[in-house]
Amino acid sequence: MVKLILETGSLYQTALRLNCAQSVVSRQLASLEYECGGRLFHRNARGVRLTELGEQLMPHVETIIEAAQEMIGSGKRQVIEPDEEVKIAVGPQIASYLSGPLVSEMKRIHPNIRLTIGDAVSDNIRTDLKEGRTDLAIFMRSGRALGHDDREIGSGDTYLVGLPTSEATARDTIPFSSLAGLPLLLPSQHTEWRRSLDATAARKRVNLTVVAEANTPGSRAAMVQDGVGYLILPMLAGNAAARLGWIAGDVHAERLRASRIVEPAIPIKLVVSIGSNRRRAVDLVADVVDRMLRELIKDPAVADQGQ
Repeated sequence: MVKLILETGSLYQTALRLNCAQSVVSRQLASLEYECGGRLFHRNARGVRLTELGEQLMPHVETIIEAAQEMIGSGKRQVIEPDEEVKIAVGPQIASYLSGPLVSEMKRIHPNIRLTIGDAVSDNIRTDLKEGRTDLAIFMRSGRALGHDDREIGSGDTYLVGLPTSEATARDTIPFSSLAGLPLLLPSQHTEWRRSLDATAARKRVNLTVVAEANTPGSRAAMVQDGVGYLILPMLAGNAAARLGWIAGDVHAERLRASRIVEPAIPIKLVVSIGSNRRRAVDLVADVVDRMLRELIKDPAVADQGQ
């Protein structure tokens, strides 16, 4: 828990990651500090930092965590069946980054696990997870609430994306009401993302003009490049968006231009969600996915400042 508090920067974010109340984290930390004989963290409005005692104990905490993870990993490896299949659904914005490296990494450290990777665009993803047709899903979701089995990897906002010369994306932000009348390229109406967008439009009494529907990223990207219309696209914060490639990479490279949608803003989260058919092979894959994605979205500028 100490390492997680340092990683997230606050007790509140630690509680979110652990899917528990902040008071539970506070009590556990207070108990640990009592056992250690002093405060481990300085806490202020900007977050937390280690006290002198915390800095002295942190190397021992890391050693204990690494040893425990190795013991758990060894126990899990012992019960994995040969050629055990884990079915994964991956969202389009991360598929190009994650799929190949994930297969290579799993072959290296868990060769008995065989991955089957599919598409997480479908509106059926929650049902597939619940009914065991998919073991693990990695996708963007709108809204602030997380499901019980969701691990939040990163967060961001929703953007209007057009050509570098388009007037609608000339400013850093664009009110939702200003989307009225713009030619939009959206996913089909049966997707969760589209239904959420349509609900916001109805609530704000904004008529959205949809000139084409397409669920494949490549089709929508090509139409934007051809000047057919604008995309409404979720993107992670910071450098993570650029590293995910695809349209976010085009925005970062200034081949396209994006304005963040406000009034209201539409927050998004990148989540890893485990289905009902939970077993140790699935947990192992989830841990590897979690680590790889967190390495991806880590801001190098922040990391350099900490060195």
